[in-house]
Amino acid sequence: MRLRTLVMSTLAAATFGSSLAHGADIPAATTPTAGAGGSDPTSQLITIETSDKALETVLQWISRRAGVNIVCNEVDQPRITLRLVNVTWQEAVQQIATKYDLVVEKASERIWNLTRPPKVRMEFQDARLGVVLEALARQANVNIVFTDIDADKKITMTLNGVPWKEALDVIVKDAGLAWIQREYNIIQVVTTDKLQKDLVTRIFPLNYTQAEDINKAVANQLGEGGKSVIDVPSNSLVVTATPPALDAIAKIVQSLDSRTRQVQIEMRFMEFSNADVQRIGFDPVNLSMDIANFGQLGGTFSPFNATPTA
Repeated sequence: MRLRTLVMSTLAAATFGSSLAHGADIPAATTPTAGAGGSDPTSQLITIETSDKALETVLQWISRRAGVNIVCNEVDQPRITLRLVNVTWQEAVQQIATKYDLVVEKASERIWNLTRPPKVRMEFQDARLGVVLEALARQANVNIVFTDIDADKKITMTLNGVPWKEALDVIVKDAGLAWIQREYNIIQVVTTDKLQKDLVTRIFPLNYTQAEDINKAVANQLGEGGKSVIDVPSNSLVVTATPPALDAIAKIVQSLDSRTRQVQIEMRFMEFSNADVQRIGFDPVNLSMDIANFGQLGGTFSPFNATPTA
């Protein structure tokens, strides 16, 4: 006769996957533990505890677990002291950026940049739009080109220590215009009509959320002429819109496409025969245990039973 039992243990966990990093030794020789999420790096949580480590070292450690390249090309890089428990790699990178006054920019699907953009300080009273844009370009060390716009529009503003892109966004939108970032650090300020002619298509692959749900969330961000299409087989959202609209949609997708908190259930199967249990004093007929030098346990208790066990 063979008996089989199932032993189950439930572990309260924030997610299926987890990995640990001992921050004092980052990068640590620690292999992330993949749960039900398999080997997909995006399905794993990480724990970081580090003190006075170079930013480059910390980013390299996160990059290996994230499966993407996370870089910082700033000359003056901070040393990181941080403790985060069970977070996604995106959350870890964003927390580092916030704490050390950096900005996270997604260059492509495989490259993320941490930058420290120049901040501008400007104060104008009834100044011409063209003059304001030129002043911002000098402080930010970028090239701003504008044509077919009302450069004589008057602007009153006070900005103190604002990242230049946020400052540009406020100035341009207040004037009813838009801006497009080109290559070689060139910013083009255009009218909204011209912007509609510069539509771009971008594909957003989704890992945790259904494309149909994301499509509803970004519908009001498409703008005039924009459209989105759901690709069901790949669970992706194909969006055609202006560059500023795509940037806004990318932030929404990044925020909503997150893993649902779950519970991990671990199971262990144990198999044994009646001979195994009889050797330790179990009687399968009387359903009792005969323990040497102690007694017999069953329906009644007989202490100090002298019956030897096998």
